[in-house]
Amino acid sequence: MGKAEIGRIFGIPIVLDASFVLLIALFGFGYFTSASLVGVSYGLALVAGVAVSILLHELGHALAAGYWRVPTASIELNGLGGLCHFARNMPADRLANIVMLLAGPAANLILWQVFSTASDWVLQSGTGGPDRLAFLLRQLGHINFLLFIFNLMPAHPLDGGRALVQVASKFIGYDRAMRAIAYLGLLVVAWLVMLAFGGQMFAALIAFVLLQANIEVLQTHGGPRWKRWN
Repeated sequence: MGKAEIGRIFGIPIVLDASFVLLIALFGFGYFTSASLVGVSYGLALVAGVAVSILLHELGHALAAGYWRVPTASIELNGLGGLCHFARNMPADRLANIVMLLAGPAANLILWQVFSTASDWVLQSGTGGPDRLAFLLRQLGHINFLLFIFNLMPAHPLDGGRALVQVASKFIGYDRAMRAIAYLGLLVVAWLVMLAFGGQMFAALIAFVLLQANIEVLQTHGGPRWKRWN
């Protein structure tokens, strides 16, 4: 799929991958097919809010990396969320790695509070028209809370899983830590598959991506010799 640079923030190129249409469909499809101008407008605002939330998550990584003089080559928005591409390897210091990894979820935690507080303020300011705006802000707050929780899950290549590797590797070694998180990642995959059977079809896509990532880690770091999918 194609990619295009759509702007720069703090000199960092922001790249939009064509697969981002998956997230647009996930959050906006029901509104875009409502045959209502109000519904379509709400869907556009929701998708824009989600995009900004993902962007700020990745900027959290980038700004934390900048503190340790690790430049960011680009930030990519794609169908699974986003990626922060660093221009060089992350520092060897465990604390630096953990801070850089958790800075993204921390941004979502802050956004959850900001959107929730803004929703309460709008509701208190009046009735009628502001109610729709308050609901949008509340929904964006909920989405950021889910992003915060999801990114902290113990699986590769999620921020929480990678941060846990940094902690566990101090006690059991890097390869064992990578394998331990990969096994936990397979449990996360099983949970996502159950969500998919419950009707959350986007969970099936995420489960497939995480399954491949965690099996690859087991193959690379001395785990069971799983057969590759290709």
